[in-house]
Amino acid sequence: MHMITKKITKIFTILFIGLSFSLGCSKSYEKNLINDDTDTDIFSITEAKNWFLSNSDKIKINSINGTKVQAIKIKSFSVNWDKAIFGSDDKYSVVECTLHFDFYPGFNIFNKGNTPSVDKINGITRLIILKDKKNGKKQSILMHLFSTSSKIDESITYFNRDKQFSGHVFFTDLKGNFINGWIYENGKIIKASKKILLTNNIVFKSNSIRTTLANDVCSTYEISWYERDCVEYYSGNVVCGPWNYIGSTFQTYCVSDGGGGGGGGGYQPPVDPVTDPCSDAQSAANVVTSLSQNNNYINAKSIIQTSNPNIEQNVTFGKDANGNITSSIITSCNSSSSCAVNTNWPGAFSDLHNHPDLLPPSPGDIYNLIGVNNNHIGYNTRIVVTPDGTVFALDILDLAMANTFKATYPPVNIGYVPEFPSEIFDKFHDVRSAFILQGFSNLVSEERAMSYILDKFKTGISLLKQDTNGNFKRLITNENLSNGNTTYSTNNCQ
Repeated sequence: MHMITKKITKIFTILFIGLSFSLGCSKSYEKNLINDDTDTDIFSITEAKNWFLSNSDKIKINSINGTKVQAIKIKSFSVNWDKAIFGSDDKYSVVECTLHFDFYPGFNIFNKGNTPSVDKINGITRLIILKDKKNGKKQSILMHLFSTSSKIDESITYFNRDKQFSGHVFFTDLKGNFINGWIYENGKIIKASKKILLTNNIVFKSNSIRTTLANDVCSTYEISWYERDCVEYYSGNVVCGPWNYIGSTFQTYCVSDGGGGGGGGGYQPPVDPVTDPCSDAQSAANVVTSLSQNNNYINAKSIIQTSNPNIEQNVTFGKDANGNITSSIITSCNSSSSCAVNTNWPGAFSDLHNHPDLLPPSPGDIYNLIGVNNNHIGYNTRIVVTPDGTVFALDILDLAMANTFKATYPPVNIGYVPEFPSEIFDKFHDVRSAFILQGFSNLVSEERAMSYILDKFKTGISLLKQDTNGNFKRLITNENLSNGNTTYSTNNCQ
């Protein structure tokens, strides 16, 4: 038996750097779709292929909202054009084809807070090229399938859902940025979710899923992303190694009566935002609240709080292959220059450190977290505890926005401490001083000024604070203009 030298492709999570194009789609994949290149009134495979190849550089750069967003990275894949299939619905003509990956993608999707089972990991990812019937605009997306039964029927396509299928169908751009998704039970849609576009007035988590339905019953799901190395033999047998966990995203799905293309479960473009900063940060707040109830967190926090209060200490939290929260060793900082968090901890997604001074998260915490999140997908939360036991959390809701902020307002390094540039520094102290004049403590004034800065300068980051019930809530500070006077007030999430 000879072994094919190519490895079945390295994924996903999703960039498609160095595209190479190979051949071959399975026969079972052709159900209910036309597989020829003659009906040019629909959308020919040749047209789709030529467009995709000629626009590959642009596709690699642009995300669905036109910004450079870093999601869980999809590495290289190759497209099977020789037996691509197409069909159409009322809105789109669609070309669909299987992909080869250097590393196979896999998913484990479950209600947030539940313990996942490793034997449930599975997944299929396909390329979808859409042509809008009204304006002729073309776009490429990825369709991902996950079965709750651990085995996926490969005959499932964009237009065909097996009547017994139970699981998830969700769509991303080629970088893995979520667009919309559906949950099926016995072939019927039971929940739906849809991304909300960003505007200048609102921030929300780019990896979060929002629905446009009002007053829905909603649940947050964790999508754990995995990859594994596989080898295909000439005989057709495929031998794969173990799944490796590479990160998680959190998506909110709500009860739905279906809709969209693909037989009621297809692609839907992002919609205009609902200006609700509390809802935008709720998924992040839930994750931090859940973490704070974990024994590893509780023990680490207790050790840090009962150690030398004049020394900063930190710990990193991650997840193992089973989704269980783990913690690194606690690092004591003899100097600020040695206070590096353990970003290489397996499955790292958050860290905790103390502030010897009675201060909320600092500019250095913010800028550093942006850098960490760029290099470690899913690592988007930083928790700070002060000497009086007050606990704050920074959470990156939109990394693209955070990167734009950092590029527009780069940190000023004063010695070893990154500080805001003068424009933000001056505004921060104006807001802080306004609250101090109202009789608030320095800590409260600082936290209110920081929450104002994070929203005012469109950082894509929320500042959360733990309340007396142990729940983390977003802090919101508003600027009010009246008769030429500027005042500040709070409207914190409840």
